[in-house]
Amino acid sequence: MVGKTFGRLTVVEQVPAPAGVTGREAWYRCTCQCGGGITTRGTSLRRGITQSCGCLRREVTQARNQAQAAQRHDLTGQRFHRLVVEGVLPQRQGGQRVWLCRCDCGRQHQATTGGLRSGGVKSCGCLPTRVPDDLTGQRFGRLTVLALTEARGSNGGAVWQCQCDCGAQCQVPAGKQPAPRAHRQLRLRAAGGPHRAAVWEAGGVLPGEPVQGGGGRLLELSV
Repeated sequence: MVGKTFGRLTVVEQVPAPAGVTGREAWYRCTCQCGGGITTRGTSLRRGITQSCGCLRREVTQARNQAQAAQRHDLTGQRFHRLVVEGVLPQRQGGQRVWLCRCDCGRQHQATTGGLRSGGVKSCGCLPTRVPDDLTGQRFGRLTVLALTEARGSNGGAVWQCQCDCGAQCQVPAGKQPAPRAHRQLRLRAAGGPHRAAVWEAGGVLPGEPVQGGGGRLLELSV
């Protein structure tokens, strides 16, 4: 046995059995390739039960744990808002993994694990910088909000698709919608009389509709 190699172990010499161990089995002192040493039974060496000083088991356990951790933290195929992760990139940012993602708009985008998990990164940039309140179905003057568009205003705000009472549609940036039933400065025209300026509550009033003016006269909104 002396001089033979079993796995990572090389037998140096035969030694007495450890105190308290009975039986006639031979024991051997071995050196390991890692530089460590171990004393073990000869049968354990021959049967392949003992192949190192313990370093091999530690390495196998560490590799298994790393593989399981990588599987748990693999974001490939997962969706985060408008982004679907396609794969991991070799570089790191701030110690975090960087992922290549595909946005619903079709463009690719790179994001870190923290950015995706925390919700700080939701798109390639096609979404508004601020998440707007849902205005769908609300009326503003003659406009009814239909849906949020993918466009952004000059300040990065949301842009809404709206429909006018006349049937036409338009896109209006957030903050540009008139407040519901807001007071506006409108020009009123008395039938047969001169133009005059007045403050009128515009909610529900259409140009051309007669409204009650001062002195009981019927006035008409002019455009």
